[in-house]
Amino acid sequence: HGAVHVDGRLWWFDLTWGILSYGASGSFTEPGLGFHPLPEGRGLDQEPPHIHTKRCVAASGNRLRYVEIIVAEGEAARVSLWTRSRTPDGAGWQWDANYSVGFPEIWDDDSYKETGLPRDVPSLVVVCPSDPNLVYFALGRHMFGVNVPARRVVHHGDIEPLNATLPSPVSGAFLVPWVLPPEVA
Repeated sequence: HGAVHVDGRLWWFDLTWGILSYGASGSFTEPGLGFHPLPEGRGLDQEPPHIHTKRCVAASGNRLRYVEIIVAEGEAARVSLWTRSRTPDGAGWQWDANYSVGFPEIWDDDSYKETGLPRDVPSLVVVCPSDPNLVYFALGRHMFGVNVPARRVVHHGDIEPLNATLPSPVSGAFLVPWVLPPEVA
């Protein structure tokens, strides 16, 4: 489904089962090529339609992040984020849960109410490259950024494609975050 470069390693990911990584650095104790399952309980036997609208692997803050919109039966949809890190002994890898926030908590904030958007579960788009707490979502032709732990919308606007019609639903499969140099931004 995609690839990212983080901390001297290349990470190729399949959003249904896991990630392959390759690091040429001699500082790692495992072989150059390694397999990393998704966080516990997040692997799937088959790919659901529009998987990119619910799951994302991204480089943010120079760390590998996995974020997912989780809809459990009988519960409100949640957005959850994990960070890939070294085990305490440095010999392996682990997923650290960072946050899991229900959408009703975001919808109830005045910042979301000010957008005028409905209380519908959005599509997951991207994680900010510099701030893993900032996740971007899309609802129809609107995109909004949420500081998820603060449950606060910090950016909001219409999606205006430059030269092409974006597919629906919009997801991270079609949009990539780009950090402009300060002199250009």
